Amino acid sequence: MNIKMVCGAVVALAAAFSSVGHAQTTLMSDDFESLDKTAALVGNDWLWQKQYFKDAGCVTYNNQYPGNPEAAKNQNYFTVIGAGGGGTLYGEYSNQGIADGDNSISGDLSLNVYADTYGLSNDACTRSRTFKTVTTTSLASDDVTLASGEYTVAAKAKISSYDPDQTLVSGAKVGVFLTVIDLDDQSETNNFGIITNTYREVAINSAGVVTVAEKFDVALGTSTNLSVTAGFYSQNDLNAGDGGIWDDFSLSFATQSEQEAEAEAVENAACADTSVLRFEDAFGGAKVKCLTDTYQMPADAKSFAGFGDTKRNVDMYPFYKPESITFDCATVSGSAEVSFQFENAPYPANTSIYRTDSVTCNSGTSSVGSGTGKQSSLAGKTSKTIAIPAGDTTKWGNLLLYVKGEAPVTITDIKVVGGYSGPAATAAATADAAAAFAALPVPALPIWGLLALSGLIGFMGLRRRRK
Repeated sequence: MNIKMVCGAVVALAAAFSSVGHAQTTLMSDDFESLDKTAALVGNDWLWQKQYFKDAGCVTYNNQYPGNPEAAKNQNYFTVIGAGGGGTLYGEYSNQGIADGDNSISGDLSLNVYADTYGLSNDACTRSRTFKTVTTTSLASDDVTLASGEYTVAAKAKISSYDPDQTLVSGAKVGVFLTVIDLDDQSETNNFGIITNTYREVAINSAGVVTVAEKFDVALGTSTNLSVTAGFYSQNDLNAGDGGIWDDFSLSFATQSEQEAEAEAVENAACADTSVLRFEDAFGGAKVKCLTDTYQMPADAKSFAGFGDTKRNVDMYPFYKPESITFDCATVSGSAEVSFQFENAPYPANTSIYRTDSVTCNSGTSSVGSGTGKQSSLAGKTSKTIAIPAGDTTKWGNLLLYVKGEAPVTITDIKVVGGYSGPAATAAATADAAAAFAALPVPALPIWGLLALSGLIGFMGLRRRRK
C-alpha cells in the first residue's frame, strides 16, 4: 500500500484561456466534485509516482529522476480492493471534507494523499507525488501557449483524517510542487530536461484548513516542446503514512507583461482610493507610489516639485480654520523634511497660499502592512503634528504635500485636524461672512449732510405741487 487517495470530484483540464484574479491563464484545475467511487479508476488524469532517495529529507534520488514517473497508475481503491486485487493508488469518499474557516463544507469531496508506509527498508526517504500534466501539444488545441512568468499552484489543505493524533510525525512533510521538463532533450547532460523541479512544504496541523497559493518564477528558455506537471506530495523518513487532504486545486500562470499590468492596475486602484488623504499626483519630477504611500524627491526634481491630491474626496474639501495636520512617517534610511501648503484653489487660480512649517521624518523600517491602500499600519513610524496659526478665514480648496531630501519617505494617516471640512466648511465660512457683514457699523452723516438732504426733499416736494 503506497498511496491512499481519498478523491472527490475532478474537474477536467481547463479547455480554453481563462482569467484568474487579474491576468492569469489557468492550465489545470480541480474541485474534486465528480468522483464515482464505483469506477475502476480515480480518473481525470490524476497519476501517482513513488520516488526513492538515498538520504533523509528526500534530497538525492536513488533510482529515478523527476521526468520519469515510475509505475504511474490511477486505480480506484474502492473497486480494486473490492475485487480482491491490490494497488497503490486508493480513491474513496472523504467523510469529513474540507472546512473553510467557520464555513464547513462537510461532504465535499477531496483528495487525500498519503505517504508510503512500507518502502523504507532500502531507502532513507520516500516521496509520494500525485499530479496532473499538460504539454505544449495538449494546450495548443485550446489556444494556450506556455510562456516564462510566474506560475501559481493554489489549493486548500488540511491534515488527513486518517491521522489519529492530527500531527505530522517528525520527518514527514506535505506540500505542492511544480515540475517543467524540456521534452526535446531529456539527456543526463541536459539535467534530464529539467527546467524547474521545485517543492514547497505546506504546514498543516489540527488547526484546520490552510489556503495555499505558492508562486514559482519559471524561465522556459527557447524550447517549444514542454511538459508542466503540478500537484501534491507527501514524504517521510519513517514508516509513517501521514499525509494531507487537498481541495480546490489549480495551476495558473501570468507572463511578465501580465504581471506588470496587474501591478499597475493595483497601483492605480490604490491611487484612486479616496477614503484616505493621499497625494497621488506627483509634479515637477517628484515620485509617488500609492500602494505603499511612499513619496520621493529625486535629485533632478524641479524646485517647485511636490504632490497634489487631484483625486480628492469631495466630502473632505474645502478646509476652513484648520488647527493642525497630523500624520505618521518613516524612511528606510536618512531623513526627509515634510510640509504642506494650503491654497484657496488649485494652480493657476491659487491666489491665497499658506505654507506650513516643516517637520523631519527619520529612518525606521518604513513598511506598510497588509490592507495597503487603506493605510492600515506603518511599522517603525513616528507620529508628527504641524500646528497651523489661528486667525485666517480663507476657505482652503486645495492641499499640497512637499518633501525635501532624496530619501523616500512613507507617510500615512494624514489628517487635517480642527476647524471645518467639506460641506460644513462651506457653511461655516458663509455664516461667518454673513455675521461679519451684519456687524459692520452704519456710517453717520454730518449735520450739514442732514440739512442738505432735508432741503433736497423739500425742494422735490415743492416742484411736485407746482405741477
